This record gives sequence, structure tokens and C-alpha cells, in this order.
Amino acid sequence: MPGHGSNTESMETASAIVSLITASVAIWKTIDAAICSIKNAPARIQHWRAINRLLQTSLSRMEETMKRRKGAGLSISERKHYESIREHLQCFKDDLEDLQHKIASVALPRRFGKRTIPRQVLTALEIKLQEDPHLEKRVDRNIQLFQLSVALLSLLDPAPRTSVRPILTELHALHLQVSDDDDKLRKWKESAHDIAKDAAMREIGFTSSATDRVRVGRQPSINIQPTPQRDFGIDENFNKEELLHKIKVTQDLATRLEEAGMPTIASNFQLDAIKCGEQLREMHDHPLDMAEYVSLEERYILILISCQSYEEASFQIALNRLNDLASKVDDTSRNELFRERQTIGTLYAKLQDINSAIHFLRIALFDGYLKQQDLLAYDAEIRQTSRLLYEVYECSGMWPDLEVTKKRVRDEFGEDPVASSVEISKALGWCEKKGFTVSERDRQLYFNPLTNENGRTSLHEAALDPKMDMDVLRYLMLPEYYSLRDDSGDTALLLAADRSNYNVVEMLLTIPYLVHVRDRIRRQTPLHRCKDKRTLDLLIEAATRRNSIPPGTDWEPVDINSADCSQRTALHLACQQGRVDLVETLVAHNANVNATCLTGETPLVLACWAADTAKPALEAIVRELVSHGATWEQKFPVRRDPRKRLKARGFSNSDISELTRQPGSSTESSEVEKDASILMHLDS
Repeated sequence: MPGHGSNTESMETASAIVSLITASVAIWKTIDAAICSIKNAPARIQHWRAINRLLQTSLSRMEETMKRRKGAGLSISERKHYESIREHLQCFKDDLEDLQHKIASVALPRRFGKRTIPRQVLTALEIKLQEDPHLEKRVDRNIQLFQLSVALLSLLDPAPRTSVRPILTELHALHLQVSDDDDKLRKWKESAHDIAKDAAMREIGFTSSATDRVRVGRQPSINIQPTPQRDFGIDENFNKEELLHKIKVTQDLATRLEEAGMPTIASNFQLDAIKCGEQLREMHDHPLDMAEYVSLEERYILILISCQSYEEASFQIALNRLNDLASKVDDTSRNELFRERQTIGTLYAKLQDINSAIHFLRIALFDGYLKQQDLLAYDAEIRQTSRLLYEVYECSGMWPDLEVTKKRVRDEFGEDPVASSVEISKALGWCEKKGFTVSERDRQLYFNPLTNENGRTSLHEAALDPKMDMDVLRYLMLPEYYSLRDDSGDTALLLAADRSNYNVVEMLLTIPYLVHVRDRIRRQTPLHRCKDKRTLDLLIEAATRRNSIPPGTDWEPVDINSADCSQRTALHLACQQGRVDLVETLVAHNANVNATCLTGETPLVLACWAADTAKPALEAIVRELVSHGATWEQKFPVRRDPRKRLKARGFSNSDISELTRQPGSSTESSEVEKDASILMHLDS
């Protein structure tokens, strides 16, 4: 009977977990009663009191989730995750039983005098923690795992209440905190990522919602040992045409997932495309050429670069992949694969390996494009490669090398490919309109004085021009202007970010270290000043890259949580302005949702008290903050309680209660968030 085995499997697995939860709760109640009998308890005992409600709530949520999903068939990833949950619950129960037995059996030395329950409990806990110093951390970690498992499994509900991205961010944060030395923890992380991937596929519309249908690839109940499966090679399963189609499908999935803000999942699909490409290369009837192979690797490396905000190791992985790719291309003749060498040089520039970037860009330019008989056919490539090579030299301060390279390019190409007489004329005309005294020599602009009567340089004026011509801006990108400030103390980048001048910001950030600047009045960074999502994405990317601040400047490192003179972060301002898109972007890149400014206000407080924010936008912001761990239970400034403000804005008590629930919760009140806040500080 279709579906019968799946329901049986689901019920057996869920029942096993529910039984462990029931037993764990019963044991904990005994321990909690003993701990609560201790008055004026020391800090280590206070810790166990603090986790009481959080522990019971976590287990209650897990039990509710298991009961809710009893009738659903299990996919392979769900089965593995259930098995991992059961393993952790069993260890968790064992820890509680050991602690319970220790409390019951401890013998007090005579010097303690009369045997009392509080004294017995205190002594038992101290002895147990000496015997097992990792007990506290293990219990805390298990609670975190239970909470995340509930949130992950809720994503597979027919109508999930939250998106994958915030839960995926929490999963990445946990991944950075723990190692893979613990085999049970490694299995949990692997199965959790598989669950997230399944949910992500549903979210982008690639699969249908979960039903009671029989699922392909279902495994037996966890009580039965899985049958070993034969490992078939990809070429045995797919023919040439199927592999080509799979490459197309996996690349399309990678693109859609990255656009949805889930690059870590996208990278897995792009890696699948590469593996298919390698299989094609092994087929004698259809060898995948090097150009196609480089294209697949380029996409993968770019996705890895965008993973930096979530996984620090992705930067090194990207660099290692690029080094391997470069060595393969270097084995070919220098006058071959020049487009691919340009691609590799561009990737090295993004990863800030300057020497390697210069090496490949110069080969692509001088041994490739400029050696062709018909230079006109490669005009666009020559100009693009020359421009990037010049920028790399400029960013590195290699001015003599830049001038030598420019001369050689002019000699071989017949003119400066980054300049033209028409562009020079446009640049001169624009500068004169802005009030500058400017001249041209060797296709370079010279200003005397450097500023116009408004106290601005040409770069400042470009930042204020919403219709700035990028061909003109290239002539204004002079290193001596990068750090200059106008009369208000702003650099060109600060002005461009403030005006949401995307194209100018993009051009300025070809010098990535320019993001590390603050204005002189409020000490705000470009991220504080930004009012546009696309521009904010550029600034965040620049801030997360490994940039060296030039000596002799008054700049300092900037990151997503940098605070101004009032200790407000960019997230504080976005919440105060009611900007849902900016809030989503910032929290997706791990902005601190519980940061407090000098007046004690968190982003949540500022969002709720923003008078001009429409009710739907306010609700969206609050949900986004809460889904990323914003806490309601803390000491708020006088008369600034966010819940009271929500009440005044027309939210009912049930609305407010529903808004305060963390992902995966369905019935608990806002007190749960207090416990979540406590858990965040248990390891500190």
C-alpha cells in the first residue's frame, strides 16, 4: 500500500524521540527541584537555574514537532536528522541521569555537619563538574541543537512561517563555534545542512510541498541497518547528453540560490556541475574543452567569494581552487587560452593576490590579445584587460610599474586603450562645468587648484552627480584624491554612499580599502550613510574583503557592526528609518541584532518607536529581527519598551505575542525569548 511504510517509519522514529524527551523532562524536573532548594547559590549553580525554562521549552517544542510530523513520510535527509536528534537526546538523557544519581548518592564529609538537601545538591554538582568539566557546555550545546532542529524541521511544513536564510545564518554561526572532532556533532551538522538544502529547493520553487506521498530514495526505519549500496560512477548513470543537461540544471540552481541569498548551498550545486564536467572530459567522444572547464570553475570561485560572510574558510578554499586552475592553464602555451588567463587574473584580483593577478593579466594582454593580427576584433577585450591591469597597479601603489605598462600598451596598441580623445574631451568639459581649472597632458587630467570654489575635488562632485558618466569618472580616479575630504569632512565614497550613487560607489570600490572611512562629525561609516540596498551590498562586500589600509591615513577598519559616536550601527539606523530592505540585507550578513547604543536602545527598540514607519513595514522589520535572535526580555530605556509601543501602534496582544516567537515556535509566549537571550551568553 503506497505510503504505508513511510507513515510507519515516521511514527516509529518520532515515537522514539518523544519517549526520550518524556524521560529527559521527568529527570530534569527532579534535578531542578533539588537545585531550586539552594539559597544564595554560587554562579555555577545559577547557570543551571537559568537554563531551566529554556531546557523545558526546547524539549517541549521538539516533542510538538515530532507529533506534528508523525504522519509525514521521511526523506533521506529527514531520516538522518531524526537519527542524529535521537543520538543527541540519548546522550543528553544519560548526562541528566548521571547528574541525578550523583545528587542522590553523594556522601557528605563529617565536617559539613547536618546532612541537608541543599548542601547535598551543591556538593554533588561541584563533584560532578570536577569529574566532567565539559558537562555544562555539552548541555548548553544540546539545547542549541534542539532549538535549531525544530526551526529546520518547521521549514518542511506545507506552509513554513519563516524563510531558509535566517535559519541558515544561525546554522553557519553554530558551525563556526564547533569542530568536527565529535562524530555525533558532525553527523548532526551534515544532516542539518541537508534539511536546509531541501527547504531551500522548495523555497526557490524547484520542488513541490511535502505530502504523504511515497518519496523516492526512502530508507528503512532507523531501527534497521541500511543496506550497502553499490557506488556507480556518474558516467554509468548518465550519457553525454544527460550530463550536459545536468550541468545546465545545476548551474541554474546555483544562480537562483545565490540570488536568494544562500551562496553556501549554491556552491554545492556549482561543484556538482564541475564534477559533471570532469566526467565529460573523461569521455573520449565528448571532451570538455579547457574554456568550458574554466567557466565552470570561475562560477564556483565567485560563489565561494560571496560565502565569506558565512564561512571564513571559503576564502582560502576559493584561493586553493584558483591556484589549481591556474596551474592547469599555465601548462599550456602562453599565446593560448588568453581569455581564460584574463578570467584567472580577474579572479586573483578579487581575491587580492596582486602578483598572480598581474602575472595572468599581463600574459592575457601582451602574449594574447596584442599578438593577434586583427586587433580591432579584440578591441573590447584589450580595453577591459588594460583597465583592470591598471587598477591592480593603482591599488597596490605600483606607480612606476603602471607607467611602464601604460607605455608598452600604447606602443603595441597604437593608443592608450583606457583613454580616447573623445573621452578626454568629455572629461575636460565636465570638469569645467563643475568649476575646475583643468588641463590635459598625455591623456591625463591635471587640476590647479585641486578643489573648486565649493571646496570639493572632482571626485566629490562626481559622487554628487546622479547621472555621472563612467567614461569621465575613470579620468577622475586619481590616487591623491581618494582620501581627501570636503569642507564637511566627507570623502568621495561617503558622499556617494549618502546619495546612493551606485555607479560611482561601484567604481570607487575598485579600490576596496576606501570603505574604511568615517565622517568627522558623527563618525559614521559608508554603511551608516547608505540608503540603497544595491549600494549597501557593494559596501558590505568591500568591508568583508581583506583590505590593507594605506599608511599615513586617518582611516580605521570598518565592518558591518561598526558604531558611530552614539554607538549606533548601520542596523540601528535602518530600523529607525523603517527600511525593510536594508534591515534584511544587514541581518543576512550577521549584523548584531541586539547591539545597544549609548542610550541603551537596540535596533528592535528603534524600529518599534520609529514614528514614520508604516505598520506593515514595522511588522516585517520586527519579524526579521526576531528571526535572527533579537530579544525582547532585557532592560529597556525608560518609557521605551517596544511591546508597549506596538500596542500603541494598534497591534493586539495576540499579534504581539505572535511577533515575539522565535522561528519554529507555535505556542510559547514571549518569555521564551528571555531564555534564548540567556543561552546566547552561556559560553561567555
